[in-house]
Amino acid sequence: MAVSAAILPRESALWAHFSPGDFIDCYRATQVPPDMDMDTAVRTAILKMPEWVSLLMDMRNRIVGPLGLKAGKHSRQKTAADKEEIEVKAHGERIVFAIRERYENEIILGEDDKHLDFRVTIFRNDSGWYVSTWVHPHAWYGWAYLYTIMPFHKLIMKLSAKRLEAAARA
Repeated sequence: MAVSAAILPRESALWAHFSPGDFIDCYRATQVPPDMDMDTAVRTAILKMPEWVSLLMDMRNRIVGPLGLKAGKHSRQKTAADKEEIEVKAHGERIVFAIRERYENEIILGEDDKHLDFRVTIFRNDSGWYVSTWVHPHAWYGWAYLYTIMPFHKLIMKLSAKRLEAAARA
């Protein structure tokens, strides 16, 4: 079965963040190697982005950085509360996401910023593997940002789920 848009199963811990008016989307992959562990799944889905995504992130960082939003290698400082983090290289920039929650069948990464808070989860159950994003925009500028990036976001997240399935063919 091909990757498809789906509803994130209710047993995902990501739902604990959701409030009416928030944004959530999800893609399901069903042909993932059965022995793939959660850390490998996160690295496969999130860290191995195509070059065009890196170029988009670089452009995004150059635009939002002067506006005071988190951008690139200076986007966040590790705090004592951070137990783990994932580093993504994007066109020479260092982007760091905190691992916010870790469970046997789910890892949730994310950041909080002036314009919005977001979380990305890689979740698995007997029905498949899910790549889902939750966003809580702050005021009109958070929604403006979200709607601006939405076409790219959907494509990137769908590709993330497809990379999980591609691992079965590798």
